Amino acid sequence: MPAYSHVFKGDNAAEHNLAITLMIRNTDFRNPITVTTVDYYDDDGKLVKKLIDKPLKIRPMATGSFFIKESDTSAGIGANFIVNWEADKAINVPIIEAVMTSIRLNQSAVFISPGQVIRE
Repeated sequence: MPAYSHVFKGDNAAEHNLAITLMIRNTDFRNPITVTTVDYYDDDGKLVKKLIDKPLKIRPMATGSFFIKESDTSAGIGANFIVNWEADKAINVPIIEAVMTSIRLNQSAVFISPGQVIRE
């Protein structure tokens, strides 16, 4: 799950910090999912932090979310999340995406980064 703690702007490549909200949407109408890990990695591939310490159950059609502060640039511009989830039976695949925001009086940035399925 790619995410961006900041982007560069202007001719001088000034950093513009972004807040990150990771959204995990259970798209199944009948069955819950269990999120077993949500790990946040930096642009060197090093684990920055584990965002859960026990499994998180997300009810049918519900959403779980995690927030990284705008001031937290510890993961760098190439930050990413690894989310592992499971279900007791075959279900609709959840939608996992990151919403990056920075809203100020005279400038704002808001964009979404979709998740990508990977295998270990």
